[in-house]
Order: sequence, then C-alpha cells, then structure tokens
Amino acid sequence: MFVEKTRQGDLAVFYVRGEVDLYNSDVLKQALIQSIRAGARTLVVDLDDVGYMDSSGIGALIAARAAAEKEGGRVVLSRLQAGVASVFRLTRLDSFFEIFTAVDEAAGALSRAAV
Repeated sequence: MFVEKTRQGDLAVFYVRGEVDLYNSDVLKQALIQSIRAGARTLVVDLDDVGYMDSSGIGALIAARAAAEKEGGRVVLSRLQAGVASVFRLTRLDSFFEIFTAVDEAAGALSRAAV
C-alpha cells in the first residue's frame, strides 16, 4: 500500500494505492490521524486505486473519522472500486461514511459545508 497526501489549508486529500489489510492498515490510520493532529480538519480519502480492503482497513477509516470529529472535522471517501464499495454496502458503512464519486466533488461539498 502507498499513501500520497496533498493539503490545501484545512483540507487534506489522501490518495491510497494497493491493498489495505492487516499488514499495512496501521500506516493508513497513522497518516490520517497525524494529518488531523497537524491541523487538517477535513480529509478526503480517495480509494480509486484500492482493489481490496479488509476489516482492519475499515477500522483505520473509522478511527480517523472519530479523531476528526473530536476536533470538529470530517473524513469522507471518494471513488470506491466495486469490491470495496460492496464491502461498505454489506456492512452498511455506506450510510456511516459520506462517499463521493470524485475527489473534486468531495472537496467541493466539504468547502460548501464549511461556509
């Protein structure tokens, strides 16, 4: 798994690539939480290049969302591949997370909500 971050003010976008599983989900969790601690209040996690995510990856996203909400922020997801989207639907996490079809759409929704 590889995580690339871009940041614009309070908004951080994370581009995640590869499988997110027990062996590397803590790297994702720490990257997200570290960004929140550094002042990012709104995070978009782009999962377009993630073909597989297990429960530990989902746990990392839930932990990041909890950390962001504690600081008055939000974590949203974008561009879930079919297999990952299916896991979110089956676990009903598609109603827990805001999921967007594009990073720009997510960023725009977050910036409008902040106004």
